[in-house]
Amino acid sequence: MDGPGEEGLPHIGDLRRLVRELTAARLAEPKPELGGLTPEQLVQLVLTAWHAAESPLRLSHELELRDLESATLFLNCRMFLTSVATAGDVRATQAGNLNRAFVSQMLEQIRMPEKEKDLIRKLNRALNEECIGDVHTVRVVCECAGLVRRVKGRFRVVKKRQYLLPDEKAGELFRTLFIAYFQRFNMAYRDGFISCPGLQRSVAYSLYRLRDVAREWIAVEGLGELILLPPVLAEMEEALKAWGGASMMLCYRLLQPLRGFGLLDVRVKSSGGVHEDITHVRVSRLFERFLSFAVD
Repeated sequence: MDGPGEEGLPHIGDLRRLVRELTAARLAEPKPELGGLTPEQLVQLVLTAWHAAESPLRLSHELELRDLESATLFLNCRMFLTSVATAGDVRATQAGNLNRAFVSQMLEQIRMPEKEKDLIRKLNRALNEECIGDVHTVRVVCECAGLVRRVKGRFRVVKKRQYLLPDEKAGELFRTLFIAYFQRFNMAYRDGFISCPGLQRSVAYSLYRLRDVAREWIAVEGLGELILLPPVLAEMEEALKAWGGASMMLCYRLLQPLRGFGLLDVRVKSSGGVHEDITHVRVSRLFERFLSFAVD
């Protein structure tokens, strides 16, 4: 017999079931602060590995080399890989970097404004790898992608990945390098700002939001509020108060690399030297072809 006051109360099993149902309902409810995604969709988008078949972020490999003419970061990586493969191997320095002769060759071939190349030559008598940030980044990204390996003091293109070098495999190589840059390479490595790992972990969300908010030209100032998860934006704003907020880190860490992969069109303001500030962005035609999302 039930005790006083217990008549009609639900069984503990019913209560647990009700809690699960209510929780599931909240997880399935779109949230404006998550760009219209449900919490469940956000978790899948952010946490699923991009190469996995079940990833909501879909990356096409059906691109041709002619589609990638604006993707300078990709083209520089491909040029580096082709040069190493052609040489057979490239001697490394004792510090594990590319040797000076090869670095000089890379400077001549790399896609970079000539005024930047001239400044590098002017400031450096001897060209070590780290004197040319773009060359160093290319080498590290290719290693992160598993395309290049240093063996017995020499850099070599990994034999089982050489099939990616012909023109007809450009789309597959592009996809491989894109995943390596944003999921394995440390995006904070060279910009000098705080690490802010949340930004890199949530890049898929930022890409999803860019697709929606940057179909037409949009100012970089204030863009973080639209394409970053609230905790990531808060962390960046707090750390970068002295720099005027999160826009500068956003440019260096996310927008510039996306431009390097040809996925953003940009408008820039020159500082009078070699440096250019991105003021406005919009997603490129390549962005629309390469990226899609199974969350709509």
